[in-house]
Amino acid sequence: MPKQYQTLEDFEKDYEFDFSDTTSYLGGGTYGDVWKAYDIHNNKLVAIKIGNDLLKEFEAAQSLKHKNIAQYEACYRIADKKSRYKRLCHYAVLS
Repeated sequence: MPKQYQTLEDFEKDYEFDFSDTTSYLGGGTYGDVWKAYDIHNNKLVAIKIGNDLLKEFEAAQSLKHKNIAQYEACYRIADKKSRYKRLCHYAVLS
């Protein structure tokens, strides 16, 4: 079972990302914005997707396996009070 995070600060202890760095922004879509991040514990680059309702997309993607479809590692609902989002968001980690 994936680790659960109570706050964005806890999440940031495991993943490094910077919303102010425009080169880290990978794109956006219907469900949210995607940012480049670094998984500190697994020493690898990942994508963090941030949006209000990613759970439906996360669940649907679990049954899809294709080289052109990003695979979700986990989806977290975290209260984000310090970034530009300032709301309860889903943070999904994609590999």
